[in-house]
Amino acid sequence: MPDASTGVCGACTVLVEGEPVRSCLMFAVQSDGYEITTIEGLAPAPGELGVLQDAFCETHGLQCGYCTPGMILAAHSLLQHTLTPTREDIVDAISGNICRCTGYGQIIEAIEFAAARLRVANTPHPHRDVLDRELPEHDAPAEGVLEAEQADQSIAEAK
Repeated sequence: MPDASTGVCGACTVLVEGEPVRSCLMFAVQSDGYEITTIEGLAPAPGELGVLQDAFCETHGLQCGYCTPGMILAAHSLLQHTLTPTREDIVDAISGNICRCTGYGQIIEAIEFAAARLRVANTPHPHRDVLDRELPEHDAPAEGVLEAEQADQSIAEAK
């Protein structure tokens, strides 16, 4: 079994300025002045789970829980860069973390599930009343907006 000085398991992963880092390989003084995020920092409020944390629960992406914080933080970093990760992107992102329980399939599924949820959450949805009427060719308000020629005339008259 490797000793902690090699940092191979990834269980102690934290985010330093948004990037995954193995905290067992850092001295505390090295983090001075940097933004550090731990697993607790991903929760939207005390007692609540973040999207990734919830996805790991729903897809059974955790068993003993030992690797879970590191896996979630590595996945969080990935999803900060892309909401459409490929399976290869996910495997690469968590490759520095060892899981001895799940066989990785459910962890990858959890990250894919979270990415899908985040994509849906970040997609603008039309209001219900908009669906019942025809949309204009542009998104400018129909009233109170001058056409370009009218606006130019108003400026010329004001001078």
